[in-house]
Amino acid sequence: MIKNVLFTLLTISLTSTIFISCTKSVDEKLEDLKKEKLAFEKKVAAIKNDSLRQQAKKFGGMLFWLQEIDLENERPPKDTVYDENPFVILNDYGSTSDLANNYLDGIIVEKDESRGDKIELKLHYPYVLPFAQKASWKSVKFNDNSSTDIIEDENDSLINRQVVRTNWNNEEGFDILYPDEKSYSAKPVSLNGSVEAQVPKAILKFTFASNERGDTKEQNGIKVKLAKVKGHAVSIEVENPNKTDPAVDTEKMDLVTILATDKAKKFLHQSGSSSGSGEMFDFYKKLLNEVVENPEKVTNLEKDLDKEQRKYDEKHKNMSYYSAYFKGTVDDVVVYVMDYSKATIRKKNFSLPVYPFKAEERAYNSTAPYQEVFEIPTFATAYDPAVSKLLSAKMELSAGELPGKIKIDQTSITSSSSAGDKEKWQVSFEYPEMMSSLFINNMFRYDGVKEAVFFEEKDGKQIAIPKDSIDYNNGEFNGTNPIVDFGSSSVNYDPARLPAKAKYLKGLIRVNLADIARSSYPVNKLPAGITVSGNKVMVNEAIVKDKIFVFAKNAAGKYLKKITSVSFKRDDNPGREINVDYYYGKPYLIECYTKKGDHLADYKFEVKLTYEEHKKEEKAKAK
Repeated sequence: MIKNVLFTLLTISLTSTIFISCTKSVDEKLEDLKKEKLAFEKKVAAIKNDSLRQQAKKFGGMLFWLQEIDLENERPPKDTVYDENPFVILNDYGSTSDLANNYLDGIIVEKDESRGDKIELKLHYPYVLPFAQKASWKSVKFNDNSSTDIIEDENDSLINRQVVRTNWNNEEGFDILYPDEKSYSAKPVSLNGSVEAQVPKAILKFTFASNERGDTKEQNGIKVKLAKVKGHAVSIEVENPNKTDPAVDTEKMDLVTILATDKAKKFLHQSGSSSGSGEMFDFYKKLLNEVVENPEKVTNLEKDLDKEQRKYDEKHKNMSYYSAYFKGTVDDVVVYVMDYSKATIRKKNFSLPVYPFKAEERAYNSTAPYQEVFEIPTFATAYDPAVSKLLSAKMELSAGELPGKIKIDQTSITSSSSAGDKEKWQVSFEYPEMMSSLFINNMFRYDGVKEAVFFEEKDGKQIAIPKDSIDYNNGEFNGTNPIVDFGSSSVNYDPARLPAKAKYLKGLIRVNLADIARSSYPVNKLPAGITVSGNKVMVNEAIVKDKIFVFAKNAAGKYLKKITSVSFKRDDNPGREINVDYYYGKPYLIECYTKKGDHLADYKFEVKLTYEEHKKEEKAKAK
């Protein structure tokens, strides 16, 4: 009984607390909720009937858990975090059917023999489809013409060869397990199965400007209302009178996606989402109060819930309610709705060849002059928006741009020494990721902190610290526990040992900046050492001596997505390699980036220290 109740609770989450006016802080509300939960658990523990006690505990626990999630969603984000629009891929193809067909054409199977006891097969897709897809992989064929069916779980008694489905890091793959060394000679040559894409009639985009709160927009008979926008939270209502095509399993996909941008028109990272209306929330609040007052009433909940659900469904026919929460303040809202009133099923049966993604090791004393460059062919074309974004931005900062672009973080760290562990406060400087970061690792971007001075006020008195208590990170410090120590990209200090409370830190860091040159070549006019064959771009290090990064565009002028990169040795001498990039698509134009030099620039910083605020927050949480 309780299982159906919990499923419904999860489906219709408590979403309206974000819009309830309350003078209490989120932490205070959570503390009140914690006290309510403890009182409830005491009442539940007193129930003598074991089955009833477990039922009440499970149901009440779920209600409290959902309320806790809602309160956490109410908490404003500390930092703004950006994300990409997953639907931008729709702009790259003529139609959703073209997108699906290209996706099916672009599936590649990698064979990894780096593990001596097994062979791994890894699936590579050209991109993530924005609508539903379903894979059904059946068997693996081997070079001795044998075939082995795929199983879900490994059989402990490994008498015969097994192909076991895996899902490491949410990536589908297969482990081929061999019973003995002799059977290991049979190598996989193809993966057999099918993939089905469920293409919607249309993917509808509804855009709401910041001043359109409360407005309703309509496409294909589907209406979307921007109900509320408050800080980092968005609530919408969707009315869809169209019946869903029975071929589509709507339980396994998101029919509605809410995105948001801030005032900079950059997409915000979504931190949470939920579905359901405030009306249902009120009912669940009532249920929770009843359970808290009298846990034995849990036996009537299923009947009450079913009755209320039927009333709700009848009243809100064709209506759905959604909320989303973002890492930043919402300005504009974009809603995507899948119109599945008619679906087109694109299904393709496969016998996919498997390919190595690593150069084979040459046998000892091999007479072969080099490792053979292999093919990884594809019939699909896929683009890389991340590369496009990277290369359309500035390649490097100027000295004058450093103060506005370097991010300053402050945090508490633990410093260990012979005197024991000590808390220190760290001020760190983070260089932005950009083209130059390919040539200069941002971890080693700085030539070290050269100056750091603490002040009691912004323009106030300087705090004098003995020089023998400062570790300048130059190898000259002879002590064991400095008050202040300089890192390559940070200043760490012990606030408890400073002569006075520090509110500001001023200083100087030297930053390494790269001088980058960019050049472009059509594939029929490439410089010596760079060649293109099929979907491969090859750079011969014996000819191209400088460190170089190459990117490929197709005839449409879009940056192609890499399948993988592999280095092949040409002889026994180190550094004599051919580096090969494999692409989804046919390269037409090659862009080359090289570092012509670098130089140091002074970055002067002024930081308002937040240590005292941090300690106050810690004390408030501890109460």
